[in-house]
Amino acid sequence: MKYFSKNVRFLRQQAGLRQYDVEKVLDVKRTTWNNYESGLSRPTLEGFVQIAQYFDVSESDLLHVDIGKAFPAVKKNVGKHEKQNEAKDENGLTTTIGDLRKTIIAQERIIELEGKIKEELTAQLDAAQKTIVDYKTRLKDMEAKSKNRGKGR
Repeated sequence: MKYFSKNVRFLRQQAGLRQYDVEKVLDVKRTTWNNYESGLSRPTLEGFVQIAQYFDVSESDLLHVDIGKAFPAVKKNVGKHEKQNEAKDENGLTTTIGDLRKTIIAQERIIELEGKIKEELTAQLDAAQKTIVDYKTRLKDMEAKSKNRGKGR
């Protein structure tokens, strides 16, 4: 992780991005990104991979190579994903990868909850059907007893 801070600053600057831009594109708070560049903190593994993918560098190079010295022509590739990381919806509104990721996570959570609700409703339905069968059985037993009492008189 010797070069991580230096590399993320270099890559951002070479891409012509401000920290504000990174916040929007990578869904990282500006203060968090500033801490990455200052060496005060490190991203999660998922965030680390996302940064490497966005800047089109390997995770190994991001950590262990001084990219500014080793790859002076990196400017051509840096930020090439910026346009790819945006899409327009049917209303013409721009959506970023971060927005899409949040939507996917929310949809996955909804699917998970739907599954739990389905399981719970199935269990309740099974219990209700068992109760109905029990009541029908009791009713038949009561009717049979009633008939037997009527015959005995």
